[in-house]
Amino acid sequence: MFQSVQPSQGSSNAANRPELFEEVKLFRNFREREKYDNMAELFAVINTLQWLEKAYIRDAVTPKEYTAACSKLLVQYKAAFKQVQSDQIPNVEAFMKKYRVSQIIVI
Repeated sequence: MFQSVQPSQGSSNAANRPELFEEVKLFRNFREREKYDNMAELFAVINTLQWLEKAYIRDAVTPKEYTAACSKLLVQYKAAFKQVQSDQIPNVEAFMKKYRVSQIIVI
């Protein structure tokens, strides 16, 4: 299927450089891996809160469902943020700014 597609001039150089296909590790030890996992969990909770908020605004979720889901997510958010909180990330606004997460109404 892709045999007829001609590689661009820049991509032929990449095929000759196998080091470009090596796996890139985000962490060097367990502590760093845990840090990235915790940040991913916080990001996921914030993102889920954003989508829940949008669904509620569009009336796709009943107020009862919204309240239950929002309460659960806020508890998860507080626990996840405690895992991430540090000198570099003193509050959720700093996390959202650093990782370019748009502001939400819930928090």
